[in-house]
Amino acid sequence: VISGLTIASGKAETGEESLGGGILNEGELTLAGVVVEGNEAKATGSSVVIGNGGGVANLPGAALTIERSTLAGNTAGAVASSGVAYGDGGAVFNEGALTISDSTISGNGAIAAGGGGQSASGGGIANVLSSPLAVSSSTVVGNTVISSALRSGANVLATGTAEFENTIVAEPEGATNCAAAVTSHGFDLEDEDSCGFDQATDQPDT
Repeated sequence: VISGLTIASGKAETGEESLGGGILNEGELTLAGVVVEGNEAKATGSSVVIGNGGGVANLPGAALTIERSTLAGNTAGAVASSGVAYGDGGAVFNEGALTISDSTISGNGAIAAGGGGQSASGGGIANVLSSPLAVSSSTVVGNTVISSALRSGANVLATGTAEFENTIVAEPEGATNCAAAVTSHGFDLEDEDSCGFDQATDQPDT
């Protein structure tokens, strides 16, 4: 457990694959009352270039719980002179199991650039593979994806199993709020209609 700390200005810059600018989790970790801000995962190269998890990267087989925390101003970026650049998960990149509650994820960004192919997704949260993601009583707003080619899920990339409840998703920059629909358990609010909030208590297009 990490509690009551600020994790700021970290940088993962390890060639063509960089993960977890602030935290790289390979086990079981809880962040409680933590601020993760201004961290960066930056990858550069000429082949397949991957910069994921500007704030936090949660690897396969790992379990991450984020509660009562703020993730802001983190960046996942990749620059490929040729080949393909992938920048995913400005705040959090998840390939394991991720639970988020009573937290704010805002002002983060995923960036892909360079002379090759480009894909930027999940400016706030990128949930990939078949990974389980559960978000409750949280705010995911004002996150960004930047790419001259593929841009998806400015706030949330939800390609795994994603479940939301009592959560606000809004103010995306560069793409829609969500890429791939999530499963709603109600009381979710969105300022467009890309997340699949379909319960009677949900408020899409608000």
